[in-house]
Amino acid sequence: VFDGSGGREQWVDEMAAVPVLVEVDETGDLSYVAWAASDYVAWPYNATLLSRPYLRLDLDQMNGNKAAWYRFPRGVRVTARWGYSLIVPEDVRQAALVQTVRMFKRAQQAYQDVGAIVELGQLRYVQSLDPDVAMMVEHYRRLTV
Repeated sequence: VFDGSGGREQWVDEMAAVPVLVEVDETGDLSYVAWAASDYVAWPYNATLLSRPYLRLDLDQMNGNKAAWYRFPRGVRVTARWGYSLIVPEDVRQAALVQTVRMFKRAQQAYQDVGAIVELGQLRYVQSLDPDVAMMVEHYRRLTV
């Protein structure tokens, strides 16, 4: 459920697929009316080709008959498959494997925060996400203010 924007664009959370159902409170009394799929378009338009999420619903002024999203608190109710993508991106899958192996090796050391490789004279401090994993998934991070 989102507050209505009052404009042509309605920002939503990350949707992995186009919405199944979009309902709008047109009177302000929380009685929702289902809008037709031709009334809006999910944006970005090529999200599935790029394996990216949909972030916004734009009114389709060519095919739909709506002029604006009604500006009411909790005025838009969206039913969708939420998340980043329907399939796991390959670099995320690889990052999960790397982190899993690292956690397995840490378990073999009784979850110590410090590990040593005597043969190489190395001492490792382990208290955060693997730096390689962090670098692999950095471009998926979305900063909001």
